[in-house]
Amino acid sequence: MLFLGLLALTGLVNSSTSKLDALIRLLNCTDFPPNTNQTVATLGANEKEKLDIRLPRSLKPLHYLIRLQPLINGNLSIFGYVEVEMEVLEPTSNITLHLADIITKNDTVKVSALNGTASVGIKKQQYDPEREFYIAHLEKQLEKAEKYVLSMDFLGILGVFKGFFKSTYTDIDGTTKNVAATIFQPTDARRAFPCFDEPALKATFEVHLARETWMTSLSNTPLAETRPVCFNNNREGQEGWVWDRFERSVPMSTYLVAFLVSDFTYIESWKDDQAQFRVWARRSAIENARYVASIGPKILNFYEDYFNISFPLRKQDMVALPDLSALALGNWGLTNSSKVKDMDANQRSIQQVLEEIKGNVGWMESNYDAIAEWLAEKGYSAGLVGF
Repeated sequence: MLFLGLLALTGLVNSSTSKLDALIRLLNCTDFPPNTNQTVATLGANEKEKLDIRLPRSLKPLHYLIRLQPLINGNLSIFGYVEVEMEVLEPTSNITLHLADIITKNDTVKVSALNGTASVGIKKQQYDPEREFYIAHLEKQLEKAEKYVLSMDFLGILGVFKGFFKSTYTDIDGTTKNVAATIFQPTDARRAFPCFDEPALKATFEVHLARETWMTSLSNTPLAETRPVCFNNNREGQEGWVWDRFERSVPMSTYLVAFLVSDFTYIESWKDDQAQFRVWARRSAIENARYVASIGPKILNFYEDYFNISFPLRKQDMVALPDLSALALGNWGLTNSSKVKDMDANQRSIQQVLEEIKGNVGWMESNYDAIAEWLAEKGYSAGLVGF
């Protein structure tokens, strides 16, 4: 995989900060202080008072292609690649994305017209740590109504209960197992991949996750295909690893994107033979999830009738993360829960789970486009969840 040889030379230690420091010294990256191709923006006190944390309004994302390989059982690095397809709303000579706790490989950043007729040169790359902005200054202006693609390789780190993070649990035999999951609310998708991380800036997503063959990966949409991990389109691959490619998503905000890599198993049910409903948990606790699997499709049907809106997805996964601190995180097609693991015959536990399913499946049916811009202004994401 990209960076694998370099990473082996760094001697990375357990701390995330130390990992980043070591990689920053090794790679030509946006977190490293100024060189000939980039600068780091710093702000004075007066500038901070006037700081506009919103992205420029000149570009609108249309589609993301994301490839991530989290080394969940290794040093917790994430090898990443992203393509962002965008439309120009107003002429501009720079591209600004959100980015945090990510190292970009500057010489891989490319900008080209979507029709493939021309590439656009990059004269400078800049990182603004105050606003968590990555800025590519271009050699020519992007024209209004045209579409362009920005692509780059990058390196991230599995964090601690935000962004793309590592969770753990202890199996019945006393073995510690690792899980990679996501919490992107309210503004932490930028810690997993460079993006337009504002709720009003919706786009479609095609996600590719690399995993070890004895593990499973999930995202918002159904699995489309699994293939070996290969280098540079060569037949020689990375033994024991595969890529899972997921179907293109419906248009959605970045904070609703979700990933999971685990050794969990599942119980399956169906909603009217049209949508697959699965509850995932560690193997020693999966029987506790049987009731949730049976009641979930019924709740989906109820909300379809209540809102008079058909459930737009072909599958809904609920995942019981043993050490998740939040009550539940409802994402399109993939809900991470903290209470399913506790469900048993106790009526109180069942009621807690029912409330969780209702709150996190039901709110996805609501149409909140009208206030998405207001939520972005206020720095909120899932504002309607509290209604």
